[in-house]
Amino acid sequence: MDTTKPKPLGIILVIVYSTITGLLNILLSFSVLAVASIIPIPIFVYLLFVVVFASSIFLLASVYGLWTYQEWGLKLAQVLYAISIPLSIILIFPILPESSMTTFNTVFQLMSVSISFAVLMYLIRLDITYLYLTSEYTRQ
Repeated sequence: MDTTKPKPLGIILVIVYSTITGLLNILLSFSVLAVASIIPIPIFVYLLFVVVFASSIFLLASVYGLWTYQEWGLKLAQVLYAISIPLSIILIFPILPESSMTTFNTVFQLMSVSISFAVLMYLIRLDITYLYLTSEYTRQ
C-alpha cells in the first residue's frame, strides 16, 4: 500500500492532535498509577486511569490506521471520539467525594467536547470516509 500519497491537511491535524493526546494521557495514567502504589486512592479513580490508559493505546492505534489509510483506523477513531464526547460532559461534574466543580475543569472539558465533536464531524465526512473505504486512493 502506497502511503506516500499526500494526505489532506485535516487528516494530518487529526493525527497530530490524537498522537499528542494519546501520549499525554499515557503519561498522566502512568503518573497516577505510580502515585497509587504509594498513596491509597479510591478504586474507581484507579480504574478510571486504567481505562484512560487503555483508550490512549487504542487512540494511538487509530493514528497508525489513519496514517496508513486503514478502514479500521478510521472506524476506531470515529468510535473513540464519539465516546469521548459524553465522557467529557460527565467529567465536568466532580467525581471524587469532597471535590467541587471548578471553572478550569468546566472550560477544559467543554473545549474537549468541542474538539472531539469537530474531529468526529470531519472524520464522518463523505470525502474522508471515501479515502478509507476505497483502496483506489492509496494505489495511485
